[in-house]
Amino acid sequence: IDGGGVEIDEEDLSENEKRGVRTIKGLAFSRNLALSPYLYDFSGLGKPKDYKDYVEHSPKLLYVMKCMKSVRDYCISNNQPIAGQVIYMDRGIEYFPLIKEYLVKVVGFEEHEVGIIQSGLPKNGKRSKEYIKNLFNGEIYNENTKLFDPVSDDQRIKVLIGSSTIKEGINLQKHSTVIYNCFIDWNP
Repeated sequence: IDGGGVEIDEEDLSENEKRGVRTIKGLAFSRNLALSPYLYDFSGLGKPKDYKDYVEHSPKLLYVMKCMKSVRDYCISNNQPIAGQVIYMDRGIEYFPLIKEYLVKVVGFEEHEVGIIQSGLPKNGKRSKEYIKNLFNGEIYNENTKLFDPVSDDQRIKVLIGSSTIKEGINLQKHSTVIYNCFIDWNP
């Protein structure tokens, strides 16, 4: 089962229990499919060819990209700092780099303006969750003064792509205007 779950052996289950298990599996498959056909094991698509293939095969992700472009374009046309935007999803984490590539090559963000936070990041350094969060909030921790120094808007991360790692205990409100919840948590 995807996501670290356990495969249930239906051999010792009653017919009602088997139907329940199959219903839950079907719901999980349909939730993955609603995000991207590449997350559905039986789609027959295999792996995406590239960033465009991944995003443009998903009506949901393509819609999010269009929304993000409209927010970016609005800010630029009104001479405002580009608003912070967050993409949250707890599936398809292995494809976050493809989403980032789409944001850079199609939507128009700079490479350094898109950050990814997911589990497994180092505890310290420029790839850490804390460092990425701080740049999204427009600040950087100064080891000498033990205070946060502001970073210029040109250096700030404008888009954060995150998994469940960003759900709790992380303040992203300083420059955020919108969150795109692409995979709403559900627990049967």
